[in-house]
Amino acid sequence: QVDLTAYGDQPGKSIHILAEKGLWDQPQSIVTFTGNVKVASSEGLEVTTETLRYEQLNELAATDQPVQFRRADISGSSVGALLYAKTKNLALLKNAVLISANPDPNNKGGLPVEIRSESANYSEPDGVARFTGNCTVVQGEKSAKADAIAIVIDPKTKKLVRVEMRGNSQLSAQEKEKTSEMQSRDMDFHFDESQHLNLIVALGSARAKSLEQNAPREIAAEKIEAVYQPGKPGDKSNSLKSVATQGRTTMKIVVPDGGPDSKTISERVIEADSVQTSFRDDGKYISRAEASGNAILTVTPKPISGAAEKKILKAPGFIADFQDSGNAIKTFIADGG
Repeated sequence: QVDLTAYGDQPGKSIHILAEKGLWDQPQSIVTFTGNVKVASSEGLEVTTETLRYEQLNELAATDQPVQFRRADISGSSVGALLYAKTKNLALLKNAVLISANPDPNNKGGLPVEIRSESANYSEPDGVARFTGNCTVVQGEKSAKADAIAIVIDPKTKKLVRVEMRGNSQLSAQEKEKTSEMQSRDMDFHFDESQHLNLIVALGSARAKSLEQNAPREIAAEKIEAVYQPGKPGDKSNSLKSVATQGRTTMKIVVPDGGPDSKTISERVIEADSVQTSFRDDGKYISRAEASGNAILTVTPKPISGAAEKKILKAPGFIADFQDSGNAIKTFIADGG
């Protein structure tokens, strides 16, 4: 029935350890705790496991057993863990799970974020958490997958800077009247000072699909950059501001021909070497599309009839301005003229 308190060099810093048994190997400077081990630090960290070894010379705490931990709104678990006290580096060796109960301090009551991977590593001085192997991130109806995920936090402000996904990256969201999907080899998500998402960069056979009611659209290119702007006050979501592509691009838009509730629709397909698209303030309807390099616009009525034929327009480039709603083209200028 071991009950040990170790005090740090700084006033008020301490670690309290409870365990069924303890062994101190003084020549090797190794302390081993076994049986229902519980650790609590003065900084709010709580850890439970069955065995814990502490190497005093290396300032290393290690276990190869299942371990659970919690600190404030962050909790998690793994099988095996290494904590380097001096460098403040934590390694979760197998079946890593991390849960953030309140990922956005400015949005109380927000949905928790759960991250799972084969292993993970967190360096507090660098502010980088790396998850490796079959990584998944879930928050409510939103989910992401990748071979590896890195979360970058500003060490000074503790604010989220960006999320990097590498290898087989996928993102999906199920929201009211909207389903969106994105996939590519790699993806980066950038956040502003207010912790709002302001940029997504998808690289490597990138594809994105948004099935918003009355405004479905799809886009495919080698690289897609989507810029976002914060929503209206009280709105938790961001609005899409613009999308820029590099590499041969295909953008598909389905438009109700007779208004939002029309059963007659047509499909507009824009193809070009690059496309710059801007959206209206609601982030739903397109304002302008600028296609550059071997540009093609294909309009396909559904259904095709004698009075409604398929039209194909080709030009080195073109600019299309859209109606205020419905994603219908208002004006079309080919090759600058």
